[in-house]
Amino acid sequence: MKRKIICASLIALSSFATAADVTVTNTGTLNIAPTFCEMSSATKTPSCTISIQASQGSKVSTLFYLRQPSSQYEDTTNILSADFSSNTRNFTTNPLFAEYEKDGTKQIRLIYTSKITPDMASGEMYGRLFINVEKPGSSPFMFNLPVYFTTAKNQKAEVTSATVGTTTRFDGRSYPRPMTTLTVVNNGSGVFAINGISFTKKATASEYSYADFLPLDGNVLPRSRDTILITDEKLAKQLQEAKGSTIILSSKRKTEYVEVAIEK
Repeated sequence: MKRKIICASLIALSSFATAADVTVTNTGTLNIAPTFCEMSSATKTPSCTISIQASQGSKVSTLFYLRQPSSQYEDTTNILSADFSSNTRNFTTNPLFAEYEKDGTKQIRLIYTSKITPDMASGEMYGRLFINVEKPGSSPFMFNLPVYFTTAKNQKAEVTSATVGTTTRFDGRSYPRPMTTLTVVNNGSGVFAINGISFTKKATASEYSYADFLPLDGNVLPRSRDTILITDEKLAKQLQEAKGSTIILSSKRKTEYVEVAIEK
């Protein structure tokens, strides 16, 4: 399975937030935590809860989109992408709509309401929870949070290789100059959620710290070969120079560091 995702070290958008964004100010005080949704079929009612702090007069609504099975899957921030389906009748959010009568925090709960089928248990499921926040006099602001749904025991990612390349066309867009790409192979049954990359190998995992990693956001799906477009020039140069050596990828879901050799 192949898909494409775009990564930038800094993304500033006035009306849209990726999972890396936790605080914005265009609707007053607005905070969200956690920045991704984790569900498990091991619980009686699979669900996850997102807390949103906003100012008086703000209105919140939600949409959930589930990843469509596809050999050419592309992860995108486009809510209308054919790669995601809004036909998610077995998922519900509570509440569907909320309004802030005063400054404060409200919780949005995403719930799975049906049974786990055998085909669902073949690999961890992945989706996107869109939380739209509106306030009179301000532009709407939408959070785009990844959803990881563990549907069987022992589902975990298995990153086996990585390749650095270049392209002038990505996700339907053309670029005037060659852009660096990082392709990561995951042969496991779980989603590997990347939030950082390091070029300095340590003797043990306990020696790594947050300062060792550069930002790199991406979700490598089960049994897939996924390509990330690198828009940060400094990171792109480091990746090109790292061919034939080992990089370390950090996971946003838990304290986990994966060493993977970049093919020459």
